[in-house]
Parts: sequence; C-alpha cells; structure tokens
Amino acid sequence: MWSYDQSLMFNPDVEEYDLRMGERQKIISIVDDEPSVRRALSRLLSLHGFETRLFASAREYLDDPCIGQASCLLIDVSMSGIDGFEMLTLLNASGRGIPTVIISAHPDKKYKDRAKTVGAADFLHKPCSEGMLMDAIEKAIVG
Repeated sequence: MWSYDQSLMFNPDVEEYDLRMGERQKIISIVDDEPSVRRALSRLLSLHGFETRLFASAREYLDDPCIGQASCLLIDVSMSGIDGFEMLTLLNASGRGIPTVIISAHPDKKYKDRAKTVGAADFLHKPCSEGMLMDAIEKAIVG
C-alpha cells in the first residue's frame, strides 16, 4: 500500500512493470489538492521510473503550457473549483484528453460509474495498493 501520511514512508512491493514506453510516455501528471498525496504518488511513481509533474488544482493544470506532454494523468475527484470529473470533461471536449486514472477517497459506485462516463481509463479509491495503481496506469497508457 502506498501511504500519504506526513512521514511519507512507503512499504513498496516493488514489481517490475515494463510499459514499453519512450521518454515522453514516462511522464505522469498528478492533480490533487492534497500536497502529501501529490508527494507520495510522485515518490512511488519515481520508484518505477516515471517522471511526474505535480499540480495543486485543475485550474493550475489546465493553465500549464506543457499540458500535452504527459502520457497519463492521475486526477483527484474532490478538489475546490473544478473537480476531477469536470476537468476530464473539459480536456476531452477541447481535444486535449490523455489517458486518465481518477482517484478518490470516496469508494462510491456512482463515482466509479461517472468516471467511466467522462472517459477515465480507470477509477481507484485511495489509498490503493501499489499494484492496483501501477495496473491502472498500465491499462490507461497501453490500453
């Protein structure tokens, strides 16, 4: 399980994931309003060879000039301003959609159904296991 507590200690069950990716595809953007979650996810993904770009809000991500450089997007659902569902809807409507995994602390079936409706590759509730996260990212990127 990855952890996003203040100690940011991990107990990784590190497995090798060969996603057969080029350099561009090794970038994952993380959009979450909780700094500890962003840091924890970034550290975990770096253990698997990913470069991460961190954003505190949907607006910050949408305003970034490098918006299309990542191969996968991890979005929290519950953020102030634009939520994760609305963010993905805006990206897809503007033709800037990328493979996305939506994460949420709310394991509600309605959230999972809505994630599929807005085009997410997967929906995870946090905290999730490292394996589940890596599988979701692989599913999003590789298809």
